[in-house]
Amino acid sequence: MTVAGLAVIIVTLGVMVVLATGRAAGETDEPTRDGLVRLAYVSMVLLGLAVVLLGWVVARHLGRRMRSIQRDLHHEPTPYVDAWSEAGRRAKAPEEDSESER
Repeated sequence: MTVAGLAVIIVTLGVMVVLATGRAAGETDEPTRDGLVRLAYVSMVLLGLAVVLLGWVVARHLGRRMRSIQRDLHHEPTPYVDAWSEAGRRAKAPEEDSESER
């Protein structure tokens, strides 16, 4: 899940909690009010879970980012090697074959 997806879920659940509690406060019918209170309770539990998941995703991202920054700080650059001079040093001249020249 992405942070944006969790944010949408959090906002949706927050709206559900507000609407359910507001409607339950004005409801006079006992079974309907109990259903709305249960809906609000379940929405609050899911909202809490979504907030915990969002915190976990953010903490994991920050942890990985800090580790990569620390790794970059301790990195020693490799020494410069001129590729052309290295290739010239490693290249071997072909052996001359006396029979192929005749």
